[in-house]
Amino acid sequence: MNNEVKIPERGDIPQEHRWDLAPLFATDDEWEKLYAELEAKIRSYPAYRGRLGESAAVLRDVIDFDLEISRGIERLYTYAHLKSDEDKTDQRYMALYGRAMNLYRRVSELSSFITPEIQAIPENTMKGFIADAAFDGYGFFMDKILRYKPHTLSREIEEILAMSVCGL
Repeated sequence: MNNEVKIPERGDIPQEHRWDLAPLFATDDEWEKLYAELEAKIRSYPAYRGRLGESAAVLRDVIDFDLEISRGIERLYTYAHLKSDEDKTDQRYMALYGRAMNLYRRVSELSSFITPEIQAIPENTMKGFIADAAFDGYGFFMDKILRYKPHTLSREIEEILAMSVCGL
């Protein structure tokens, strides 16, 4: 008697038993489109470097910009990761996963100046920025960054750490 259970091929699994990733991306082409958009947008990070203490508007712009990039990367990563987990023999999705991780690493490097630069803004200036109506709803976000000020290294060291950690 053969009690061996055969695992079905991915293509043989009924659609109703598969993950529905359409809320992330309906097609791989949509994934590619967002990837290309984010890859183009991340080139704007250097335009913010050294400017976060200029005004509440500039600080809010960089925070919104970085959050938009982060949310997009999360979508790319989640889709690619789940698709690669569906079938570990499908090299296409392993490649998408690798590209998502590469983009994440690049964004981590490019954005590594943000937290140290925010923390370097003088306390009185920061209080004025946070009191600005532009920061309504961002209190917890800013508190989280400022709370770690004593534990944050210089901008240069944070950049090196971002490069090394994301390479894991």
